[in-house]
Formats: sequence, C-alpha cells, structure tokens
Amino acid sequence: MRKYAVVRRVTRFFLIPPGVRRQPPTPLRRLPVLCLAMLAFGPGVAALTIAAAVGVTLGLAASAAITRFPEGMKYVQSQTRES
Repeated sequence: MRKYAVVRRVTRFFLIPPGVRRQPPTPLRRLPVLCLAMLAFGPGVAALTIAAAVGVTLGLAASAAITRFPEGMKYVQSQTRES
C-alpha cells in the first residue's frame, strides 16, 4: 500500500473542504468564444509590437538622414558651382 502514499498526499491539496460549495463548471459555449477572442486579439497585439519596432526603425533612419542632409547639400552645391 505504500505506492499509494504519494497519491494521497497530492490529492489532499485538490480536495474541496467539507461545507464549501463547488463552483459550477464553465458553460461549453464560452469555450469557442474564448478561443476566437484569443485568435482575434493575439495577432493584433503581435502586429502592434511589430509596428512599434518598424516605427522606431524608420524614425531612426529618418533622423540619421536629416542629420546628414546638410553635408549632402554642401556637396551638391559645390558640384553645381563648379560646372
């Protein structure tokens, strides 16, 4: 009977104490709604994270282009004056 000692120790944590009402199970019709909600909102959250990363990358590229823009204009102006 020693082999069942572990089972008794584990199951006592899952037993409901006497006098406590058991919560009714979730209706089956809620499960598909929950799955559809996860399928709808999950990719939306992932797309938002990706869009934020793309926005930061584009912002950094634009700021780098803006800071280098005057140097490029000086080169273009010097080329047009020489010709």
